[in-house]
Amino acid sequence: MTIYLVSFLVALILSFLLVPAVGRLGRRWGMMDRPGPRKVHVIPVPRLGGLAIYVSAMLTFGLFLGGAVRSQVIGILGGATLGFADSWLHNLP
Repeated sequence: MTIYLVSFLVALILSFLLVPAVGRLGRRWGMMDRPGPRKVHVIPVPRLGGLAIYVSAMLTFGLFLGGAVRSQVIGILGGATLGFADSWLHNLP
């Protein structure tokens, strides 16, 4: 039970640290979501927040998965990585 709490806290802290950094990167690269008639926000916002969450999850999985669980999760993470790369590459300016 303790390992689950520690891994959750590591993922949470990594996400909190990476989201602002990736937001700055999104602004620099021009990967912004512009306001429009169907949008809620009124100012442009960076679109790379999912990248920070994805990286923190992958780092946490790499640090805390082991044994039989690791071999079962490899396929799921591989598919998630391919899906993430596909959606990220289609959103490049």
